[in-house]
Amino acid sequence: MVIFKSLGESPAGDQIKWTDGKYHYKQDKFLGEAMSEYLCSLFLQASNCPIPYIPYRLDSNPSVCKSPSYKPNFTFISFYSIVRREVKKGNIDKVNSLERWEKLVWRRLSSVDKVEYVCSLFKKLGVSRNDTITYLTCMVELDTLVLNIDRHLNNFGVRYNRSRNSYEPMFLFDNGISLCVGNGVFGSLRDMRNTRKIKMQPFSTSLHRNRSCLPEFRFAFDVREFVKLLDSTNTFGKQFIKVSTQYSVFKSRLAIVYHTDINGINILNYLEENGY
Repeated sequence: MVIFKSLGESPAGDQIKWTDGKYHYKQDKFLGEAMSEYLCSLFLQASNCPIPYIPYRLDSNPSVCKSPSYKPNFTFISFYSIVRREVKKGNIDKVNSLERWEKLVWRRLSSVDKVEYVCSLFKKLGVSRNDTITYLTCMVELDTLVLNIDRHLNNFGVRYNRSRNSYEPMFLFDNGISLCVGNGVFGSLRDMRNTRKIKMQPFSTSLHRNRSCLPEFRFAFDVREFVKLLDSTNTFGKQFIKVSTQYSVFKSRLAIVYHTDINGINILNYLEENGY
């Protein structure tokens, strides 16, 4: 399965990315990354997500997704960068490098203690524990649903709000290596759908332990709103969505993890009744 070279690196490597000032664009390195970003974004929108997130849409090329630029109003500072700053300042006892921090501190913590460690470093920047827990809970709940194997320590953190001159939890973003993207590279499609075999991040490699270290939570997913969003934003037709591996995995995960939506509607039945 996935091999992690470093806690601060993606197993997938870097995508081709560019900006036109108004939008950020990302091109697939592995087939389905743009689709995965798109589906996760629609799910959050159809769930009235309680925290800010970055919306993604498919571009005119379906292997490219785009999102509104959050710059220059916000600056992203990853958790790994926060740790790097603390190490450089000598604020972590007996640690003088990120490698030693990974070995002597992070890897020795339980999943619950890792959550508390994140809270403590965010607090130094003025982010409350309650805001941090809410952010991490939404992030990990989404990751659990969509089987995001790429939530490394450079993939979450805080944002600096220039207008308020303060730090806040980062927007939910970067869900491209989800929904079995990279099958054949990171493993077989069957193994990547097997929740006992996949390797999660950032608090535990176990899907269950990675999720259970945070409070109980379910998104208020509305399947009728999701279908409306698909119909209004998908310019490639229903068949394009239906034959996508990522959509097939997404649909099955919704059926298994949520089964019914916030209104008690059977999710799988409703999607199929509406041509999805």
